Amino acid sequence: MSKAFLDTTILVDGLLKRGEPRTKALAALRRYDFAEFPIYAIKEFKAGALYNWVWLYNKLKDTGSHAKTLAAIKAVMAYKKNRAATALEGLAELERGQRATFGDLQAEYGKQADPDSVAAERLRLAARVRIFTAWRKRNSLGTPVVPLPCYMEKDPYEGRDGLLSCSPMVCDDKPECSMAPALRARNADLVKLREAVSKQPSKAENTRRSRALKELIRNRPLTDSLCRSLGDAVFALFAPADAVVLTTNIGDHQPLAEALGKRVEAP
Repeated sequence: MSKAFLDTTILVDGLLKRGEPRTKALAALRRYDFAEFPIYAIKEFKAGALYNWVWLYNKLKDTGSHAKTLAAIKAVMAYKKNRAATALEGLAELERGQRATFGDLQAEYGKQADPDSVAAERLRLAARVRIFTAWRKRNSLGTPVVPLPCYMEKDPYEGRDGLLSCSPMVCDDKPECSMAPALRARNADLVKLREAVSKQPSKAENTRRSRALKELIRNRPLTDSLCRSLGDAVFALFAPADAVVLTTNIGDHQPLAEALGKRVEAP
């Protein structure tokens, strides 16, 4: 029986994206007899891509303007690259999905309606559907495994101001993350992963991952912040020996998986 252990990128492509990324993700899943993913992937999905979609929705709602939303995206591009990239990609996808004719828009909003505001409103409503549908179907691509009792899977919700929220996105780490005992039981694997990370390019993500692994090896408390910093290491550790880690991020996952004698594949 062929098995796939899904990385968060597969959830993002299969649940939030449309077009080629989604088609490739779903086609890849059909290559395997069985697919599963850790609850940790849900945590990453919500705090990452889904949150960025919620941010986009809130900008469309708050500004009431397509042009001002684009300006807001440009303003965060320098220091929130992933957020800006996700928002721009989301806008493009939502715009491709619009099918109304000029006559339809006139009939719905009136001849004097501001095109910029109308565009923002229609994209906002489409984004809302995408966000809630993706969250509702989060377990549809595979079987959730590796429970994370300290993490609450609360639905996104609308506040009194009409803005959406993804809170909470963090775990109750008192006294520490619930994965900690299972991780510490594999100290030798933690050491192998840290050695693998040390050979990778010097970037913030790898620095944070190395520090989190070091804290675990030293038997320090695993806080929510350190838990999030583990990132791809979680998938290498918990992927079954007879499964492949399915991901669009081969570059980061492969060295970690190979350090533990496991395989990685792309869609």
